[in-house]
Amino acid sequence: MEFKCSSGGWVLGGLNSEAAWCRHMCNKANIKVIDVDYRMAPEYPFPTSIFDCWDAVKWAIYNAQNLNIDPGSVSIGGLSAGGQMSAVLAHFARDEGINLKLHMMIVPATDMRYCLKGLKLDNSNCPYQSVHLFHDVPWGPLGREQWFLKYWLGDSVGMLPITLDHCIIRADGLIEEQEKALKNWICTPVLAPSFKNLAPAHIITAEFDLERDEGEYYGELLRKAGNRVTMKRYAGVPHAFGHYNHPERGLKKSFEYIEDTSRLLRSVHYDE
Repeated sequence: MEFKCSSGGWVLGGLNSEAAWCRHMCNKANIKVIDVDYRMAPEYPFPTSIFDCWDAVKWAIYNAQNLNIDPGSVSIGGLSAGGQMSAVLAHFARDEGINLKLHMMIVPATDMRYCLKGLKLDNSNCPYQSVHLFHDVPWGPLGREQWFLKYWLGDSVGMLPITLDHCIIRADGLIEEQEKALKNWICTPVLAPSFKNLAPAHIITAEFDLERDEGEYYGELLRKAGNRVTMKRYAGVPHAFGHYNHPERGLKKSFEYIEDTSRLLRSVHYDE
């Protein structure tokens, strides 16, 4: 069984967003797919969507008999925002003793600290070359990512008491909601306290995507911690290439991605 956390920057989309991929996985990998209709920002800001997905995973496992699924053969996956949530959920699963076959992260947002409102990009605050190369491309610019975070993380400034209990302290006691959230590993998975003993991972990135390098960096963090990790960068395509799967006008790389992921899921769930 595969859980799919949809894309859309935690703000847009729905069950139809990933329906084509889900149907392909059902047919090609011979698995059941549960696509989680999590609550979205701004009505339900961070971290609601993440815990909605986690609740769905646990509910399905605990109700496996009624759903006619094998609770010992579960994978999770997601695209973009869904990739970020899949990364986080793998940590939750490890910490609660739930064994996953695979967690798959497709063009994942694993470190969006460079999207902080008012930040002037340079190498000191953004080590990812892909962000510097593609921050102003028309198909997925930095401003688009900042728009999503405005609604998911908030766009306000609040007061903080200046105490040693707070990890972010300013002389005037002001802290932006975004900055506070982005320092939380549940928002920024590269900051997770431990990467050990996580489920096998597969990370997909796109060549012309500003989030490319952060996804690949996250894969290296997993690998250095001793986890099984595979990665594939799809050449010549933008961030959302996985959605371009129209049967007549779709991208060749999108169909390649469908074949690759179905083959991988079939292998991990049927030992093929």
